[in-house]
Amino acid sequence: MALPGSISITAEVLIQVLYDIFSSLATHGFSQFVVVNGHRIVNIPWMQISAEKAKRQLGIKVALFDPAYMSKEIAGELGFGSIGHAEEIETSHMLYIMPHLVHMEKAKDFSPQHGILYDVDPRSPKDTLCYVPSTAKEITETAKDSGGTGGRPTLASAEKGKILHQHIVARLIEVVRQFQKNR
Repeated sequence: MALPGSISITAEVLIQVLYDIFSSLATHGFSQFVVVNGHRIVNIPWMQISAEKAKRQLGIKVALFDPAYMSKEIAGELGFGSIGHAEEIETSHMLYIMPHLVHMEKAKDFSPQHGILYDVDPRSPKDTLCYVPSTAKEITETAKDSGGTGGRPTLASAEKGKILHQHIVARLIEVVRQFQKNR
């Protein structure tokens, strides 16, 4: 919320909206869902709560597809650093899929300070505390220092973005095919 144009909803609302989507579509005969997360680790717990409730109460199948988790195998090969915000990974992806929206002249590297036993990157092999979303005050302080970046967007490239994109899409297709096979 520290940057203009941001929109936020509470965890409770996300849980309920996603459940209502499952419920509405289940009423119309849908029984299998693949939900693609667009905000990395922040949304996952709430999506898990909603998906579990929907599976239990509606008798549906749900897969939660998160690009950060689903790209763990290839991120190291591409030399990507830690997951952050608008870092090399996201910027490379955007340079490939929507280059006209990326202004590399504005890219600013920023490496946030990590606390003891704390790393939000799901690829990290280190012991880590579970992620707790930041407060508005914490986000505002970080945005002042970083300009909204957490990582090294200056290392981004469309070539890396293409490889990443193809990997993520291939994994998503695998998930859908698995659902089709298990009907």
